[in-house]
Amino acid sequence: MHGELAPGEPDDFAQLDFSATLGARRRALVTRAYRLASDYGVRPADEQRESVPQLAGLLAASLEELRLAEEELRVQSEELASSHAEAERNLAHYRDLFELAPAALLVTDSYGSIREVNRAAVELTGRDAARLLRKPFMVLIPPERRLGFRDGFTRLALTSGADDWRFVIDKMGVEVEVSAIVRPIDESVGWGGYYWSLRPLRGYSQ
Repeated sequence: MHGELAPGEPDDFAQLDFSATLGARRRALVTRAYRLASDYGVRPADEQRESVPQLAGLLAASLEELRLAEEELRVQSEELASSHAEAERNLAHYRDLFELAPAALLVTDSYGSIREVNRAAVELTGRDAARLLRKPFMVLIPPERRLGFRDGFTRLALTSGADDWRFVIDKMGVEVEVSAIVRPIDESVGWGGYYWSLRPLRGYSQ
């Protein structure tokens, strides 16, 4: 597949946040132990003997709290790694399906700038991926037909897409009529845009 994939991979913020929390716990435990030891050192001998069990108990509880926190972080790290690996597998599967699809598939942002194309789209348009990516979809439309296409593209924002939008593209000087299925991208992925599936009409042969 050629182009930029929409975001969808898990992030590491949860682990970073928890790591920061664990670091704060460690610093708090060290501070507590230091204060207890300092306080213990300035007490009279008889009070020191009485404080030994209390000091030992507090230190043991603090160490157990730290051990549990580290175990929680280990489990969380393993779960994050597993989720990341699964997301990578799903992404690779999506890439294969997109690239090998027989239909000409494109992904654009909400302004019509091309973000992704597959092999069939490269073949249909007569342009390699480098000449398509980050270019406006409008470059595929013959100049005299662009006004009508622009009106149709504007209407996409007011609808749920299109099922049989017919227009003409310019395949390096040859006009090819296509039927387009267009669907909006869910903006929860991080950016809005459109999925395009183009089918040539009138007996066009690749």
